[in-house]
Amino acid sequence: HLPFVRVGFAELLLIGGGFSVLAGILATWYWPMALVALACALEVFWFFRNPRRVPPLEPGLMIAQADGRVVAIEEIYDEFVQGPAVRIDIFLSVFNVHVNRLPCDACVVGLSYRPGRFTNALRPAASRENEQLEIRLEETAAPHRPLIVRQIAGAIARRIVCWLAPGDTAQRGEALGMIKLGSRTELVL
Repeated sequence: HLPFVRVGFAELLLIGGGFSVLAGILATWYWPMALVALACALEVFWFFRNPRRVPPLEPGLMIAQADGRVVAIEEIYDEFVQGPAVRIDIFLSVFNVHVNRLPCDACVVGLSYRPGRFTNALRPAASRENEQLEIRLEETAAPHRPLIVRQIAGAIARRIVCWLAPGDTAQRGEALGMIKLGSRTELVL
């Protein structure tokens, strides 16, 4: 029940702590530079925060898979969904919460990792070119719709973390993983 993501503790201690120590040292030498180091430390702590979420309880609702800015909504054809689908892309800047969440109560059908580039996640081409992890899900309640959540790395993000495995069942709003330091997520349903 900590306000920070457990997989970010190393970064919090090394990077956030390092900037905090540097701010202390710079405060005795030249205090305006200490403010810059302190701002960097605060950004690291801000990035790895994990605020408590209370998802709506109404049946059939989908919630956003990530905090951030919706950059695209497209109608597509998807093989896993087996027909027409809607893809919703969300860009996460370094100022957004990077914990990704399940959009509905679902069972994990499979995971697929695809290596790739690390281009700017704001660009639409990032969906095709960048490193990503695809989480294939099926709703646990009727009508048992298939859906996909994709975690896509960005120019700064170099690590995708997923806490789910095939066969796991999780609740709407439950954390499924995170992408460290700027990224993009897609929801296909």
